[in-house]
Amino acid sequence: MAKLTPEITIDEASFIFMMPQLAAVPAELLQAPHGSLSHSRHLLVDAIDFAVTGIQFYPRK
Repeated sequence: MAKLTPEITIDEASFIFMMPQLAAVPAELLQAPHGSLSHSRHLLVDAIDFAVTGIQFYPRK
């Protein structure tokens, strides 16, 4: 399950990216960004790829 829910850090706080619940977030909650997740892009893309394809890629270094 860790592949689908990677831990990410924003402003020194840790969060779990809940890929399985991503589609359940109402669009009106996504209007005002509070920061950037670009530093965790590879983790988020891997989680989405795994959810859609079921293929687990090796962790990037």
